[in-house]
Amino acid sequence: MLKLSKANTYFLFWISALLIFLSAEILDKINRANGDLRTGVALKLIVVLLACVYIIFTSIKRVNKKLFFSIVFFLMLIFFGFIFTAINYNFNLNDSFYILLRYLSALVLIGFSVASIGYIDGIYYKKIGYFFFFAFLINALLAVYGYIFDISLFKTYGYFLNDVNESSYYDSRFGFNGLIVEQNISSYYNFIGFATAFFLFFKNRVTFSLLLFFLIMFCYSILTGTKTLLLLCLMFYFFYFFKNGIFRVFVVVAAFIVFIFYAYFKNLFYILGSFEFWDGLLSHRLSLLSTRDIGEYYLLNLLFGTYYDDPMNFLSEMEFIDIFKFFGLLTGLFYIYILAYFLKDMKKNISFEFMIPIYIIIFASAFSGHLLYDPTSSFFLSYFILFIGLFIKSGNFGVKKK
Repeated sequence: MLKLSKANTYFLFWISALLIFLSAEILDKINRANGDLRTGVALKLIVVLLACVYIIFTSIKRVNKKLFFSIVFFLMLIFFGFIFTAINYNFNLNDSFYILLRYLSALVLIGFSVASIGYIDGIYYKKIGYFFFFAFLINALLAVYGYIFDISLFKTYGYFLNDVNESSYYDSRFGFNGLIVEQNISSYYNFIGFATAFFLFFKNRVTFSLLLFFLIMFCYSILTGTKTLLLLCLMFYFFYFFKNGIFRVFVVVAAFIVFIFYAYFKNLFYILGSFEFWDGLLSHRLSLLSTRDIGEYYLLNLLFGTYYDDPMNFLSEMEFIDIFKFFGLLTGLFYIYILAYFLKDMKKNISFEFMIPIYIIIFASAFSGHLLYDPTSSFFLSYFILFIGLFIKSGNFGVKKK
């Protein structure tokens, strides 16, 4: 039985938060499939608010002064941005504030996960990891079950009507992701499930086990039906199976040469140089860059933030572009700086190898979005950051050599 020490309260917070976020996902998917409003945001907001309370009362004294003043300055820039938005645009500031809370939730959750590593004993890494792995495994089995019996609720696409409930609307793309609502979120969730399983069960095992693991990753990514998950899995495979840096360079060069010859003989260069090809490959996100905007920008808003009230007017689903479109150039830089500070604080004693899954996720979000904009994705990333930190803390795995 756990004694309620400070370390155990942090541990229980994260386990409870995981159950809350997963419950919210299940509730939202059922509601959305029935054409009802998604209500899980209230449960998620409770977790973020509790994380803020924990930070204020337990971690504020440990905050670096440089980080503290950066956060204060960042909040001041947001305040100016809202003022200029109120002056220049006829926006609903309540809706703008709601979107702001979504972005700030990512900073709160990621920052709190890094802080929690210092409080929770490393021996808890298995419990943290197993909770996520079994939740991932159950959801994966539901996805497989949905595929076998063609159950709409477990589909990645096409399980819901559109915003005006037109029965003629149906997204026919293939994919089964269990009880995760958004396709973007399911990509991050499933990849984190794979990475957690890798560190719990497969790391440093025989080649056959690794090959089997990567084969399962590849097959399940096809079943989920998102290009992002397939990209994440291929990058994960590349970095961990080809551990030798020189060999990785050799593989890249060889693959590039083969591709050049194939493209030349198949006359693909014209296609690869077309906007339509890359726009289609990125699910028309390049088109969204030019179509989703308000049409007129003011200098002060470009610097301090436009603070759109409707995500349909600015989201291109390319994460860092959307951050700058919402926060502006100056405030956006501070947002990314604070995020980078948290990750730098985590990785200062951890080898690059153990940071690879986190870097892969952040890289993929630049083309897929919904990592920092969506509190659910950022929570799953935060949970994985906590797991990796405790994994290292438990037995000096991956610690940098002095």
